[in-house]
Amino acid sequence: LDYSLILASDEFRSRVVTEAERKSAQKAPVYMYYFTWQSPVREGKLKSFHTLEIPFVLENVDEAKSMTGDNPRRYALQDRMSAAWAAFARTGNPNHKDLPAWPPFNTNSRATMIFDNICTVANDPHREERLALASLRRT
Repeated sequence: LDYSLILASDEFRSRVVTEAERKSAQKAPVYMYYFTWQSPVREGKLKSFHTLEIPFVLENVDEAKSMTGDNPRRYALQDRMSAAWAAFARTGNPNHKDLPAWPPFNTNSRATMIFDNICTVANDPHREERLALASLRRT
């Protein structure tokens, strides 16, 4: 049992999902993402910690080696993420040629871009955990 995943789900992800549900109900296009790339720093013990995606989005993984390490593979993810954020800023849609098609989030499919060395789209990732935590909050 990975308690860090449970805490992250409850403290961060549940609030983000709730906001995405609200916004999508207002018919605004919502694009959900989940950053799963794991930092190699400290023998990988940090995993994919909160805010780790920021150097990738802002194209400054070199300045953040204490968070990202120095493996050249990180540049491909940096390029994909920064291009997605730039496309979203320009057009309101983060899709670009180097990512798989990223559909808007809705409460039926819950499409979510998974940012990692290989980027993929998943529908309702961690569904079981999300539902279990929601049921605990209702009791």
